[in-house]
Amino acid sequence: MPAHAIDVVPSGAARRGRSAFNLRENFTCSTAALESYAFAQWEPVIYDAMVVAASIEYADRSFPRPKLGWSREFTVRVPVLEPLRWTDRAVYDTLQDAASFLTGDSRTFEFVLRNGETPRPPQDCLQFSITTDAVMAFSDGMDSRAVAGLTAQALGRKLVRVRVGSKVGGRPEPGETLPFAAVPYNVKASGETSARSRGFKFALISGIAAYLAGASEIVLPESGQGIFGPALVTSSAQTYPDFRSHPLFTMRMERVLAALLKRPVRFVFPRIWSTKGETLKAYAALS
Repeated sequence: MPAHAIDVVPSGAARRGRSAFNLRENFTCSTAALESYAFAQWEPVIYDAMVVAASIEYADRSFPRPKLGWSREFTVRVPVLEPLRWTDRAVYDTLQDAASFLTGDSRTFEFVLRNGETPRPPQDCLQFSITTDAVMAFSDGMDSRAVAGLTAQALGRKLVRVRVGSKVGGRPEPGETLPFAAVPYNVKASGETSARSRGFKFALISGIAAYLAGASEIVLPESGQGIFGPALVTSSAQTYPDFRSHPLFTMRMERVLAALLKRPVRFVFPRIWSTKGETLKAYAALS
């Protein structure tokens, strides 16, 4: 199993014998996107959680998987404002379990004290006031649009969409104030294309949105085939099941979020026993 040691650094080089995830060069935290996450209870742990997720993504996308086999071994050193929070066994163990289960890699984290100020939305930007029961991971696909329409029929304005897609379509117009309107950070990396860590990124973003909005549920739009199909299909190039939308992974992310943010949240699959065709048919019937 190939082994890689990574230091997350604000700038500059890593320690000797280790690779650097340079935040200045390889990590972009968009101020404009963060403005749509501007709630009164913004906390430094939210930024640190994004950096931790970004370190998982950087490792996953930067180092090729072995030609024979699948797994890699990563040791990652991450600076955070509250190391004791991240080394608490409930947080550390659930984080390690979720990331390893999703990507099929072995992961060890070292959390050290971070110096400097924590990036945050501007003080004068809008503080959203929303009564929210659920948030929904929303992209530009038909599943997202259909399930958003079906769920909104029941919840109305108590459903808030969280953008996890990267397309321009569906973003707010200039001057329009919508919460969670863009993915708040981006990672620059290349070398491996399987990118299983995308599921961790999107689940974490949705979890942060639920925390900020006070929602107790995260709605996932996939139908049954999209949930179970990828985990059942493997090939010579994809020897480890794809659990990105699978309840076995979202259950693990529930534990991560509850341990880290001290607030329970559930991932729900309202169309888990429906086909994509049945979902689209039900959505079309609304009109």
